Amino acid sequence: MTQEYTIDDIAAELGVSKTTVSRAISGTGRISGETRRRVLELIEKRGYRPSAVAKGLAKSRTYNIGAVLPVVDVGREFAFFRECLVGICEYAASRDYDVVLTMGDDPSKIRRILENSKVDGLIAARSEEGSQIEALIAGREVPFVRIGSSDDGGVVCVDNANALAAAEMTERLIDLGAGRLALLGGSARHFVTRDRAVGFDRACDKRGVTETRTFLNITDRAEADRAVTAAISGGCEAMVCMDNIVCDLVMQSLAAHGVSVPEQIRVACLYDSVIVSRMDPPVTAVRFDGVKLGAEACRQVIELIEGREAHSVVIPDFEIIMRKST
Repeated sequence: MTQEYTIDDIAAELGVSKTTVSRAISGTGRISGETRRRVLELIEKRGYRPSAVAKGLAKSRTYNIGAVLPVVDVGREFAFFRECLVGICEYAASRDYDVVLTMGDDPSKIRRILENSKVDGLIAARSEEGSQIEALIAGREVPFVRIGSSDDGGVVCVDNANALAAAEMTERLIDLGAGRLALLGGSARHFVTRDRAVGFDRACDKRGVTETRTFLNITDRAEADRAVTAAISGGCEAMVCMDNIVCDLVMQSLAAHGVSVPEQIRVACLYDSVIVSRMDPPVTAVRFDGVKLGAEACRQVIELIEGREAHSVVIPDFEIIMRKST
């Protein structure tokens, strides 16, 4: 039978109260081991699955997980966060949880979710300095996992191997003959920017490359033009773009300067996307598994919700896709 078989049916068939059945399902309250065994055996035999509402009432849970995604450029930046959300939703469903989505880190939105007890735990899908989420959950004992890294050692973080990927990409460019490199990135407040810069510097130090320049906080075409102009004037031979948005701006600027890629300057990106693969020429890029990242973040927050220990995780899997830009 399916969900139509109710707690009332189980209680009537066994000759016990609904409270006894509820206690057997939740594993709480005073009930004999034999009675619990009889209830659970009948539940399995009848194929009964307690609803999320019923389980929630029994265990004081909502069986909802909050996912906080940033407000982004849907056309160019949402791909990564969409993949993370798919991973979160798929894993949550496999553990009988649902996902409550909120966009942006507006404190009032998150505070309302927490004060109304709408979720059992939170996942935040962007890590940056000055985020208010940690302050909002402080003292509330809400299980929390951040996708990305954090300066707070008490926060469970699930992240890609951004520094390692940046280092490997940079070494590839050096091996191709680039001796003067430029690193171009977005907001310096984002921890991923910092982590990828660490990897770039590490690779240059390892290979003895000293002629490098770093340009951050590139968010529009004017800033990209300034950075590209400065890099070209310094004899840059290869540009490493931290993400697909910066890469798009840089490629537009190089085209406006009449610079040929890769004949005059090689270009690589530390995050692959459809946009990057369709540029002219297609850009060499690092491919991460956002779905896996989201699923692991969801797994860790459920561990916390269910009273088990959770750990920060760095997912080592990535692939460098070589294309015509290098």
